[in-house]
Amino acid sequence: MKVKKLLEIQSVIEERKIPCDMTDEFKYWSRSKGEWVNILDMDLVHVVRALNLESKLEVGQYHNKNIQKIKDFIKAMEAEDGIERD
Repeated sequence: MKVKKLLEIQSVIEERKIPCDMTDEFKYWSRSKGEWVNILDMDLVHVVRALNLESKLEVGQYHNKNIQKIKDFIKAMEAEDGIERD
């Protein structure tokens, strides 16, 4: 079911209007389609999978940056001590 439809159902169940900022276009870069898609037009299952994938990629990038910082720090410390390693 599309996110837009789920928001409509939620508004009926909760007897509340859909928040005004939830009618905007929320863009997501679809890696599989190679184009921007509106999140509100995506199926909920796809949104969950996409969010999970993006989170894993973000954690991976964060991890790689930290590993590189540690390697650079060790290299700098070794250089100060006159130790050379490749």
